[in-house]
Order: sequence, then C-alpha cells, then structure tokens
Amino acid sequence: MPSKTSQDKNEEPQKEDEKSKSKESVNNSTIKPALKKETEKPVVEKTEDKPKPKKNKKNKKIIVLSIILVVVVILGGLTTVGIGVYKNNWDNQFTKAMTNALPYPAAMVNGKIVRYSDFQSDVEALQYFYEKQKELYPDQAIDWTVEGVRENVMDRLIEDEVVSQIAVQKDITVSQEEVDSEFDLIISQASSKEEVEKTIEDLYGWTPDQFKEKVLRKYLLRSKLDTNIKEDPEVVAQSKTKAEEALAEVKKGEKTFAEVAQEYSEDATAANGGELGYFGRGEMVPEFEEAAFALENGEVSDIVVTQFGYHIIKVDEKVMQGEGEEEKEVVNASHILVLFPTIDEWLVGEVEKAKIYRLVKT
Repeated sequence: MPSKTSQDKNEEPQKEDEKSKSKESVNNSTIKPALKKETEKPVVEKTEDKPKPKKNKKNKKIIVLSIILVVVVILGGLTTVGIGVYKNNWDNQFTKAMTNALPYPAAMVNGKIVRYSDFQSDVEALQYFYEKQKELYPDQAIDWTVEGVRENVMDRLIEDEVVSQIAVQKDITVSQEEVDSEFDLIISQASSKEEVEKTIEDLYGWTPDQFKEKVLRKYLLRSKLDTNIKEDPEVVAQSKTKAEEALAEVKKGEKTFAEVAQEYSEDATAANGGELGYFGRGEMVPEFEEAAFALENGEVSDIVVTQFGYHIIKVDEKVMQGEGEEEKEVVNASHILVLFPTIDEWLVGEVEKAKIYRLVKT
C-alpha cells in the first residue's frame, strides 16, 4: 500500500499538468483572439473602405462635368467674340484683349493667318494718321471713310503676307541691323532723333520700335524682293518682248524714232519723243553712258539693259563743248525705255494667284 507521501508525490505532477494545461488554455484563449483580431483587422478595414470608390467616382464625375462646363463657357465666349468681330465689327476693350491674346484670323493667305489684332491695330493707326494730318496739315488732308480704311489695310496686309511667303521661298531676309541702319538714316536727314520720334508719335501714335517693325522692315523686304525680281528672267521676259517690238518698229523705218518712243516708252520723256537733251560722261548710269558714247551721229543702239529696264538709244549729235581743260565730249540723245515691272505691279499677279479668304467685313 503506498504511503501518503508517495501519493502526494504522484498527485503533484498531475496538479502541475493541470496547471500547465490550464496555463496553456489561458494562453491560447488570450493569444488566439489576439491573432484572430490581427488577421481580421484588414478585413474590417476593407469592409469600411467599400463605400470610398463610390465617392471617388462621384468626385471624378464632378471634375469632368466642371471641365466640360468650363470648355462650353470658353467656346461660347470665343464664338460670341467671333460673331461680334466678323459680323458686327465689334471694337471695344474686351474684343481687343481677346483678339490680341488669341490668333483670330482677319484673312487666310495660302493657309497662313493674317491676324485680326494686326488688322485692327493698323486700321486704328491709319485713322489716327488721317485725323492728325487733317489737324496738322489741313491743306494736305485726305477724305476718308471707315470702310475705305479697312479695305486699304486689308489689301496691304494680304500683300505683306504674300511678300513674306515669297521672301521665305527665295531666302530673302531683313536683319535687325538693317532695320536700325535705315532708321538711323532717317534720323540723319532730320534735325534730331527726338524730332523723328515725336513725328512718329504725332502721326501714327506709335513708338519707334513699332514704326521699325510695321514700316521699315516691310519696306526693306519689298525693296530686296524688287531687286530680286528684276534679275529673274521669267519676270522681266514680258518687258524684254515689248522692247524688242519697239526696236523692230524703229528698224522698219515706217515711223520716226520719236513716234515709236511716244508709243512704247514708259518714262516721262515719252511725251517728248524720248528726248534727253545734252549730257556728258558721269551723268548717266554706266551701261547707258557706255552705249550712248559709242554711237555715231544718227545711229541707233541695240537693246541696252540698265537697273531701270530696257533702253533703245539714238544719238542725234555728238559734239565737244567748253574750252581748254573744261572741254569735254557731250551727246544729244533720245531713248525708248521699257521699264522692268515694279514690285507693286508684279504683286498684283502674285496676289491673284494666291488662295485668299477674307474673313472680316471691309
């Protein structure tokens, strides 16, 4: 029979086992819910986040609708300004601000825009010029109408755009140095720079820089193009043909040289049968002078080309004038001049060939 002591010993491990089991169960019951909470936490957060996508969708919808509304308002404003500008000739601070900020076209030239802001600005400048001219120089005042001014400005801007496009094709440019040099030349012919600037302000309401861009740069570009076309055989072919016809008439002998000059010549001497009077060396352009002094009395030249066009020269008399060191040879001559086409004449044909759409009323 076991002793009490051994029983107690046997019972103690059992108690300890029960304690450990009890401890384990406590620990398990404490840990498991904690683990469960940890694992379930994201699920709880996900379930709480479910409504959020709906809010995002709603916000996106509001943003899209707001953008659409803004676009509609802008387009509506642009359309309103467009109607006012193109149909009703609106001219107020709002339309000026809009047309300066945005490239509203006044015309299209070969797909390029002539800006309405430039048209509007030049119309105002020309009207200002006419009004100032009437005020400062009443004897030279020009009668004008708003419609006439608008049409004049539109024609000029279209021509300028055609010139600009052809200049690009021909690689013709005008540098800022050339513009400044031309402005300095104007100043040198006046009493002072201040006088020139005041005149520009008085007549146009422009600053010197505006005058340089709106007048001088365009003038220089046209001048360069003018020189270029006079060297182009295709451009001057028509003038050469007319000169050849005039020479043929002279050689026929059915008409006098003076009569042929009156019919064909294109300069101021035509009315007097082409008479130039007496001149010495150094008074005419070199090509003309060389041909004239090479002729004998009564002789007629072939076609002579100068910077002005095609000449046919007849020397009526070649004599010596003066005495001693002052003695020199002079000739009395007449000529027929067929001018090269001017830039303005040539541009008429170029403008006719261009695809032009006028978008504003003139």
